[in-house]
Amino acid sequence: MKKIKLLLKQTNQKSEDQETQIKNVVTIILLILSGVILFSDKILNYYNVNANIEFRYYLDLESFIWHVSQTISPIIILLAFALWLKNRIVKYSLLAPLSIYSIQVMYILRDEHYIAKDYFWFYTIFFVVTLIFCYYFLSIFIKKHALKVSLLKLNIKDLISYIFKVEKDKTVNENEMWNVLEKVSDE
Repeated sequence: MKKIKLLLKQTNQKSEDQETQIKNVVTIILLILSGVILFSDKILNYYNVNANIEFRYYLDLESFIWHVSQTISPIIILLAFALWLKNRIVKYSLLAPLSIYSIQVMYILRDEHYIAKDYFWFYTIFFVVTLIFCYYFLSIFIKKHALKVSLLKLNIKDLISYIFKVEKDKTVNENEMWNVLEKVSDE
């Protein structure tokens, strides 16, 4: 336990830097996805994907997909923005537009009778809570991944420095090398 605490102290700054890098990559991916999703109707049209679905308010599948993607894209942008922000109060302020866009998605689905009108608010609240949990679990995943990457980098640096030390001293003891390799692989 003491060893883990010591490693955590040593890698705390490195893991925060790694976490920032991973958050930046995930944010960029989400922002690109939010732009690409706007063209999903054109992609379906390009590949001649048609469905014989009778819509109540939309002319065809392409216009329905366009309306849904116009609503989902800002939600993805909000999630990316929440990952990028550091201030918790500002993150909580993103709940207002997230809720509004979620209501808009539910209206699209309700008008087409994909959800029951009686349960409209239940679906909307469930959708918002699900998005919050997705954000929360994505944040936890990024933090754990960043810590593992930092610990791995630290272990690799220790192994490389040990190899250079052994090479410098010209005393290669095979048992010592295997002990170091086992130590690195255990962590």
